[in-house]
Amino acid sequence: MGRAWANRVDAWLQHEALPLWADAGLDLRYGGPHEALTLQGEPAVSGFKRARVTFRQLYVYSHAEILGWPGARAVADHLFAFAHDRFWQGPEGGWLRRVTPEGAPLDATPDLYDYAFAIFALAWRYVATKDEAARRLAFATLDIIETRFAHPGGE
Repeated sequence: MGRAWANRVDAWLQHEALPLWADAGLDLRYGGPHEALTLQGEPAVSGFKRARVTFRQLYVYSHAEILGWPGARAVADHLFAFAHDRFWQGPEGGWLRRVTPEGAPLDATPDLYDYAFAIFALAWRYVATKDEAARRLAFATLDIIETRFAHPGGE
């Protein structure tokens, strides 16, 4: 049963989930992913886009690129550009937590979970593409974590 189940999940991912997220899941008007989809596969109304969602999708399509899914690179490129252009505020500002649906800054509250997802997604992007910009951003994010999120006692 284990192999059959894995085959079903793989088929669902490659033939249903990845195409849906690459099509209905991308906001082609303002960029990046839609925050959520309805059960009918339409963009759900939301007043924001979270960095975490963008990084999750960047990871998914970077990994899909490694696995050879057609179209994965274009989606990953789109997501990386959106993350960099809309969420990254430079080494001093770090990553925004949320932006408006149009991509304007909304919430700059540092969130360690978002930063961890940033490193995770950027690392997978680098593995998939050897994109030095992703590598540099991952290390810049790690630097921010080590300074902003460090324990007050230094341990």
